[in-house]
Amino acid sequence: MSVVALVAMTANLSYGRTSQALTEFLAEALEYFNSSFPGQQAAMQFAHEDINGDNIRELLLANADHSIVVAFDTDEKLQFLRRVNFTSTGKEDFSWLDMSYLWNQFNDLEYATDLTLRYQPLFVTPNFATNRYTVFHDMEYDDVVNPAAYDRMIFKPHVNAVKYTGTKSGMNGHQYSLVDPKVVKTMFRGYKDHEAMPFIVPHEFLDHHNVLQFSRWLAPEPIVKLSDDNRKIVENHYKGYEIEDSRWLATCPTAERTFYAVTFKPRQGDDFVLASIVCIAEGFVSTTLETRGYIEDGQSMWFGDTDYFDHAPEIMAMTASEQGFEFYCRWPSMEGTHYSIYREVMDHFVLVSDEYEYWQF
Repeated sequence: MSVVALVAMTANLSYGRTSQALTEFLAEALEYFNSSFPGQQAAMQFAHEDINGDNIRELLLANADHSIVVAFDTDEKLQFLRRVNFTSTGKEDFSWLDMSYLWNQFNDLEYATDLTLRYQPLFVTPNFATNRYTVFHDMEYDDVVNPAAYDRMIFKPHVNAVKYTGTKSGMNGHQYSLVDPKVVKTMFRGYKDHEAMPFIVPHEFLDHHNVLQFSRWLAPEPIVKLSDDNRKIVENHYKGYEIEDSRWLATCPTAERTFYAVTFKPRQGDDFVLASIVCIAEGFVSTTLETRGYIEDGQSMWFGDTDYFDHAPEIMAMTASEQGFEFYCRWPSMEGTHYSIYREVMDHFVLVSDEYEYWQF
């Protein structure tokens, strides 16, 4: 087993963290891991644990089976990459998470420094016939400071003006309408109410984000699987894993990215099954979003059932900015629906915003 521990260049990381500093730190950590072990699996899981007794939790990156672990110290007083003593004792007791939650572990981020989070994008539920778009937001508290500032709605490459019309009767749900209702025919062509989940932002958001054109799969269109060449590309990235199934999700020509949902066959000895949203660009895997399911009674379990593809993200928009490439999506877990924003940091998509709607039965 390979174990490496480093102290990272982490000025201003533990306290007063800016979005740019966090992005650079995470990118540097991922780049170090992937370049240090050529021919091995890329970083696929992480833990946030205090391993050196300084009361500040270190960042640990690991491959799929944790046979390779790299630790980074996040003490803001330390300025240079250097080794620290670290043994693998007790690593099996760490709380290991999929890499997509990496950003959320550093939750003292100054949101005003983030080009996306400073504008608090809000997903809305559409009613095309009545021209009503209701914000889905955590109803336990309303932290939307100025709902009238939200004057643009985005879906796929489309951006159109909206106006605030107040709150929905009987509940704390801000409502909006398209300034020109006729644009609904082009903005949502081919989509029914329940198939679309646009989001709204203040117009200043568009000063920093380029909304990208892309195509995506929509039921009941035929399912498109990975080609033989792309299967080899994906399996070469996930060394030791064999693809079980795959489905095309979306293609963004301007960003040269194609997205697939992929499931893998469990390896001998694994107590989990692996799935991933895989982004292929220019003939190689550029970015991934891994998810683990568990094997029970010989069956792979995904949020209470056995079909991962029922829970794959439905991508509603893609943007590019200085902060990085992002996609905006919804995806169902076992008891509710997530409305999420994922950002590309090196070779992983990390969750930067997540709203959760609990299904009421």
